[in-house]
Formats: sequence, structure tokens, C-alpha cells
Amino acid sequence: MEIRRWLRLLALLTTTTALLLSPSTSTSSSISTADDLPALLSFKSLITKDPLDALSSWTINSSSNGSTHGFCTWTGVKCSSGHPGHVLALRLQGLSLSGTISPFLGNLSRLLALDLSGNKLEGQIPPSLGNCFALRRLNLSFNSLSGAIPPAMGNLSKLVVLAIGSNNISGTIPLSFADLATVTVFNIRINDVHGEIPPWLGNLTALKHLNMGVNMMSGHVPPALSKLIHLQVLNLAVNNLQVQFILQQI
Repeated sequence: MEIRRWLRLLALLTTTTALLLSPSTSTSSSISTADDLPALLSFKSLITKDPLDALSSWTINSSSNGSTHGFCTWTGVKCSSGHPGHVLALRLQGLSLSGTISPFLGNLSRLLALDLSGNKLEGQIPPSLGNCFALRRLNLSFNSLSGAIPPAMGNLSKLVVLAIGSNNISGTIPLSFADLATVTVFNIRINDVHGEIPPWLGNLTALKHLNMGVNMMSGHVPPALSKLIHLQVLNLAVNNLQVQFILQQI
């Protein structure tokens, strides 16, 4: 009798576990992982202060859920018409948001523009942003971000604007950035980036705006910068550079 009782208990536990692990048809199943909603919810969860209530529309309800892609009407969110449920742009600039940047933003596979400038975001730039292969504009300027520039961002082969100025970013310019052939704006001003100016910057011939002022760069200005024939703005001021006459050729 004792053995039979234990066998029944074991069967009950097995059935209960299976029910808990199986896909649910409850309300929670409305949060679909087939779209970009989870990444947006993760971003919101890491925002610790929102003094302007900018994310007040970022809620799940009967008219805004994963199945109907209602999150595409949220503040700062623009979705693709051709690929429903996928975010094309996330623009939340100048909203005084505090917190850190969720690494799950790297799951926004169709993201073209990410603008989180003018906030109070801290922590490091998530290396996972290097998975946003469609990204063309990235602006994280005027925050309190720290740590090194993730080398994985060199994977953003379609990037046109890279603006991460006015933060507390340190380290050197990653070698992987030599592959950013389409970038026209490269702005890392007012940070703690050190090391020498890499000569391969001269190969990024699409550059129009190169701003590395107010950092800790050292060494010589590489003659290769004279190859930047489309350059309109060059700022290397307030560094530890040994300036040569090469600047007259730029």
C-alpha cells in the first residue's frame, strides 16, 4: 500500500510539472517572443527614473499587446509596415531617463535608428548592440555611460552616424571600427578615450564629421587623415597630441 501511495504521488507531481512547463493559454501568453516586444519591456524594466513619464504609454493592455503589436504606438517607437511587430526606430532623446541600457535591445534585428541621447543613462554600452546589423544611426551622446567601446559595434557595417560623445567612456578605439566603411559622422568627443589616433581612420573615406576632441588621445596625427576628402568637420582639440603640419593638407 505504501509503495502504491508513493507511485500515485509521483504521477501527480509529474503531471503538475508538465502543466507548469507547457505553453499557457492564459493572459501571459499574449506577450509574444516572435516580435520585438520583449526587448522593449526589458529596456523599460531597467529604467529607474522617468521624471517626465515618457514611458507611461509603455504598458500591456487589451489594445496594446504582443498579438496586435500595439507597442508600435508607444512613445518613441516606430515599427516597420512591411514586417509587423519589428521596430525600425527607437527615439527617446532628451527625456531625463535614468538607468542602464538593456542588452536585449540587441535583439531588435530590423532597427535602423537608436537615439537615447540627452538622458542620464549609466553603465556600459551593451556589446549586444553589435547584433543590430541593420542599424544606420546610433546616438548615445550626453549621458553618463562608462566603460570601453564594445569591439562588437564594428559589426554595424551599415552605420552612418556614430555619436557617443559627452559620456565617461574610456579605453581605445576598437580595431573593428576599421570596417565601418559607410560612417559619415564619428563623434566621441568629451570622453576619456586614450591611445593613438588609428591610421586606418583615413580609410573611412565617407567621413564628413570627425570629432574626437576633449579626450586623452596621444601620439601624432596620422598623415592618413589627409585621405578624408569629404571631411567637413575635424576636431582633435584638447588631447595630448603632437600636432604636425599634416593638418594643413586636410
